[in-house]
Amino acid sequence: MDYYDPKPVLIQLRAMETSGVLDGLPAKVKHLRTRELKPYLERRQCAIFAFLMGQVTRSLVAVAYSEKSDYDAVMRWRSGDEVRYSPVQMKELPPEMGAGIKSLQQQIDSLKIRYPRSDDLTVAIHLNRNMRVQVSELDLSGLSLGGLWLFGAEDEGATRWRVVGDLLSPNADTAVYEYPCG
Repeated sequence: MDYYDPKPVLIQLRAMETSGVLDGLPAKVKHLRTRELKPYLERRQCAIFAFLMGQVTRSLVAVAYSEKSDYDAVMRWRSGDEVRYSPVQMKELPPEMGAGIKSLQQQIDSLKIRYPRSDDLTVAIHLNRNMRVQVSELDLSGLSLGGLWLFGAEDEGATRWRVVGDLLSPNADTAVYEYPCG
């Protein structure tokens, strides 16, 4: 697999987003919300999550995409002398538009069915809407995953990102990090 550092990619994406080159495009195209652009949306979400995990672990978390498996990407990082790997499935609680899953609990409940025994799989849910989450009110019973993380932009300009997790660990925590800039 080809692993890469997500930070330079995110910096380039932000430069493109703010350059004006996307002005005038339909909102669905601009925000990668078409069937054809969905792989790019997922890759962007993977890059953001890998960057945030690097901030949490205080190490470089490299990411490789995997379209031929039951997961979207594999994250790789060093912990002491050990190199660790984790398959990651990206999910999203999309902006409040259109059909589909309407709540975070519905998304979590769908994981219980889709991944009944996936102890090595980490699931990262991109909260792509303005919302408050009361983690203590979420029903996580029946989840059999390697990890469950939530992440989303803290502000409208997406310059600050919150990451919450691992929700399946007794050491779950939350932190806010700045989006990388050049």
